[in-house]
Amino acid sequence: MADRYRGWVVLVWGLGLYTIIVSEEEIARSLPDQRYGFVPALALLPAFLLARKYLPRFRRFVLGPSFQRNPIVSESAMNLVWAALAISFPASLLAIATFLNIWDIPFVAPFAAVAIFFIRRSNYFAHRVSWNYAQVPRNGRLHGRRGPTVAYKVLIRLGIAVLIPAVVGSALMDLGYRSDLLSEIVVSTLGWAFLLGLLAAALRFLTRSGTRFEFTEPEDQNPRKET
Repeated sequence: MADRYRGWVVLVWGLGLYTIIVSEEEIARSLPDQRYGFVPALALLPAFLLARKYLPRFRRFVLGPSFQRNPIVSESAMNLVWAALAISFPASLLAIATFLNIWDIPFVAPFAAVAIFFIRRSNYFAHRVSWNYAQVPRNGRLHGRRGPTVAYKVLIRLGIAVLIPAVVGSALMDLGYRSDLLSEIVVSTLGWAFLLGLLAAALRFLTRSGTRFEFTEPEDQNPRKET
């Protein structure tokens, strides 16, 4: 069950990300300034949001409408998605690079390590689908404090508000509209969105409210008889 779901995740997400990389490479060639090679990928950001929205329908399509949501299967599949993103991000940048050399290895290596980490986590959960488990609360150090929680929500809203002009401007540049002012707006708003995203991620980690899984290996249902 978990392997079938993960296989579909790899197929769909792999083809989708490959399509994005190929599209990005073709669009980047038409840009007058290669410093804005990130623009095609940024303009395709709404596609990821739509994919995230329709993930439950995808799960029902693969596993059937009668399948009850299993948090272990979902955790295994989500880790595989993160691994695919960790691979596709450097691949999308290398696809538009003028030339490749040995100095690209220090750039790719951290993403490869992250991808391996998430793949191992995916395998870890997939192997324990049939195990008994308990969900234990795991909260951040600042969980429940009003100030950091409000600051996190404000940063998220500001980040989205700043990111919208960057996405719209990138889409306009993809459609052929060229302007120095538009390029400056896209670069500056993207920089601010990245900074706000880092601050929001740090607060999210400190104020998080979540659970972790503690597994218990099931006893052998058909023990071997001693002779």
